[in-house]
Amino acid sequence: MFPVDSKEAALASLLERRSISPKRLGAPGPDVENLNLMLKAALIAPDHGVVSPRARK
Repeated sequence: MFPVDSKEAALASLLERRSISPKRLGAPGPDVENLNLMLKAALIAPDHGVVSPRARK
């Protein structure tokens, strides 16, 4: 499905991510292009809890 390098890069990103307190965030923030990419990723994320209205029947 994905090249091995892509799988490894995705896994490394997930394993290395850390939560950051909003108090520690500062400028510069993400630009519009990055915000749109983050929103797109969030919208296609799995909905295992079936909390999306479109997933209910």
